[in-house]
Amino acid sequence: MVNTLKFKVVNESVKKTDKHDARMLAEFLEKDMLPESRLCSQTSEDLRRLLKTRSIVVKAMIGIKNQIHGLLLGYGIETKRVSASFAVSKTIGVLEVLPKRSSHYLIR
Repeated sequence: MVNTLKFKVVNESVKKTDKHDARMLAEFLEKDMLPESRLCSQTSEDLRRLLKTRSIVVKAMIGIKNQIHGLLLGYGIETKRVSASFAVSKTIGVLEVLPKRSSHYLIR
């Protein structure tokens, strides 16, 4: 396995074809000049996946908080920075007391 980002001969070559890249790799392998590439441990891979998942969840929470903030602003309710669970419960509480929108509010 070769990390092509560290193997500049393939990475910076002008002729970008699989056949050409394979020939270059074969030549450097024959001369034992390929850079080492290491696989990370299972623990490192698990940690990387966990952090990636956390990052996705945090971005989703921020998006939901922004949607809730926009919804409340649409009703003239200003909010402060609060936790996501508080914002959701406040929004649900506000929506329960608001009158139901009639059909003349619908955008057509």
